Formats: sequence, C-alpha cells, structure tokens
Amino acid sequence: MKKMNLRKAFLAVPIATALALAGCGGGDDQGAKQTTGDEQAPAEQATEESNESVDDNGVTSLDDDDDDDDNEKGGPVEAANAAIDTAEAEVKDSKAIGIEHEDDGTWQVDVLAGNKKVEVKVSADGSSVEKKDDEDDADSDDKNAASQVRQTLKEAIASATRHTPGTVDEAELSSDGEVHWEVSVYPKGKTESVELKIHHRSGDVIKD
Repeated sequence: MKKMNLRKAFLAVPIATALALAGCGGGDDQGAKQTTGDEQAPAEQATEESNESVDDNGVTSLDDDDDDDDNEKGGPVEAANAAIDTAEAEVKDSKAIGIEHEDDGTWQVDVLAGNKKVEVKVSADGSSVEKKDDEDDADSDDKNAASQVRQTLKEAIASATRHTPGTVDEAELSSDGEVHWEVSVYPKGKTESVELKIHHRSGDVIKD
C-alpha cells in the first residue's frame, strides 16, 4: 500500500506543474489582448473627434476637407445681377455703369440717371439697398460712353464669366480709347483676378 501512494505522488507532480504553466500562459494572452485594446482606443477616439486617420502602419495623418474649387474672393454672378437690378430700381430711370464687390461682401453700384451719377450700396445677396449717396453731376465721358453701349452691365458680366467662369470682382464702363466694358473675374479656384474687355455692342471678349 505504501508503494502505491508514492507512485501516485510522483505522478501528481508533473500534472500539477503542467496545469500551472497552462494557467500562466492563458493569463498572458488575456493581458496581451487587453493591452492591445487599450492602445487602440485613443487612436480610434482621435479619428472620431477630428479629421485624423490612421493607416495600417499606425501613421496618423490629417484629412483635408477644404474644397479647392471654392473662390476666396469676389461675389457670385447671381448676386451681382440682383444688386444691379436693385440699384437701378432705387434710382428712377437709371442705368448701371459700374459695380464693385466690397471687402464686407456688399456691392457698390454706380448708376447714371440723366445728368446725375449715384452710388448705391447693396446687400451681399443683392436684394436690398443699404445706403444711397447724394447725386453728383455725371462725368461727360461717362455720359458719352453710356450713350454708345448696346450691351448692358449685366450682359457684359455674363459674357466675361462665360469666357472665364468664376466670381465677380468689379465691372465698369470704360471710355479709355474705344468704348468697352472692363470686367474683373476671379477664376474658379484662384485668388488672383483676371481682367476681361467686353465689346460694348457685340459682347465679345476683346483680344489685346
């Protein structure tokens, strides 16, 4: 009987050792899994809360959501046209001969009414008058040029932006040399304006 007990005791030692080692290995795996989960959490959180993205190599980068096609200057053609209509309606029997997009987003429209010239400040969307300056005597060159044109200011802007799509900086009737319209446009995606000369009768772009 004593011999059998000793044999059982010797057999029990390797079994207990194997169980102990297995228990340690399982704990390490669980620890590794928990550590991996903890390490990924900040990266996932940063990705959700910002424009950051993490690639397969763990490299974090910022995603650029900016639209490169957006103009930083000038105003929409539709708003410029509306501003012209609003200014002409404000001053009876007037004709717009110039428009400029201001830094605050509003429009400054020059209109001729007989022998008078009036500056009208119009809202950014072109729908309402914000200010109307006192009438001044119109310049003789302006009156002479206005009497010759067949293309309106709105038509000149349409010709210019058809040729060079973009936003409107300014446009005016010029009597420098042959009468024509000068329209400055910011092409799409650009922050430098280009000036286009529009024929006062045909509406064609004049090549220099």
